[in-house]
Amino acid sequence: MPKSILFIIPCGRFALSGVFRVMDYFPFLNKEGITCKVINYQSPILYEWLYLKGGVHSFWNKKNYSVYLERVYALFKMVYILLIARRYDVIFIEKITPPQWWVRWLKKINDQIIFDIDDAVFTQFPERTHYLTINARRVAAGSHFLLDYCRSINPKTVLLPTPVPLHIYPEHVNASKENQTALNLGWIGTSGNLKYLKLLKEPLARLAEKFPGRLQLTIIGHIKQFEAWRPLFPDMQIDLKPYIDPEKIFDSLATFDIGLMPLFDGDWERGKCASKALVYMAAYVPAVCSRVGENIEVIEDGVNGFLASNEEEWILKLSKLIENPGLRETMGAEGRRTVEQKYSTEVCYNILLNDVLLKL
Repeated sequence: MPKSILFIIPCGRFALSGVFRVMDYFPFLNKEGITCKVINYQSPILYEWLYLKGGVHSFWNKKNYSVYLERVYALFKMVYILLIARRYDVIFIEKITPPQWWVRWLKKINDQIIFDIDDAVFTQFPERTHYLTINARRVAAGSHFLLDYCRSINPKTVLLPTPVPLHIYPEHVNASKENQTALNLGWIGTSGNLKYLKLLKEPLARLAEKFPGRLQLTIIGHIKQFEAWRPLFPDMQIDLKPYIDPEKIFDSLATFDIGLMPLFDGDWERGKCASKALVYMAAYVPAVCSRVGENIEVIEDGVNGFLASNEEEWILKLSKLIENPGLRETMGAEGRRTVEQKYSTEVCYNILLNDVLLKL
């Protein structure tokens, strides 16, 4: 059992993978007597200015000066990690894919490396991902698609789903919905994932025509980028909400009547860990998701959520939930039960402990 772990995560609380797959485990690890230190590979301050405060559209950033700052910051962090790596029993790298030269040096200093992967980063950085995967002592893959990829390179790969911290998702109450005049279809995400909402342009337009005045679309994330997308759904009420700290997310999700997770069907999307669907389900919100990747593993179609393969299925299945509040309640409860049994932080921590840390 390691006594100390150095965690390297993407960008503090602004990257949910670093929160759910690393920081939420700290109370459990501390109870085991394990000391945890976390280092951000990217600057949270720069990220906040760029994407939450509109800096990405500023004159200063038009020539991508921020890219150079990010590279300098990452280089500084990489050097710092090499200097302190010997002090820790384990180096836990969450999602990021540093240069091969850096991994080579890190392995010389401390070869107890765990690579945690929850996105198909090999589609963007194939050589870096392959090199880190093959040189890791253990690999934790967040989806079955990633598991197959990593296990073909490193047999010491285990499936570790992205967990949901149920302590911030209390027992469901409908009080927050009592004053809603419209049925709320909700989506939560980042500006980089807004493109998937294009898949719902026609289905939501037809649903707005079928249920006039009854539907609202709530989009939670980076407002300055989302404003440009309002015209995509001209026939619906649109409520745009800013980025929400993960610890406070339940209050907003509890206002959703239905959660949306549209995806394209590509390698990047197949590698996703269904986190969006899981946070809806944890909040007792029935989820309707594209029939892609890990969504197929998480959702039993018609029981704890719905899967949709085309526009007609999106319209049909959303219509069923819109018309039937009893179905929304039953499906929401089944979704919550699924998270409790398979995807809670407690459940996933046992996998991390027994199948990853204790097998080093």
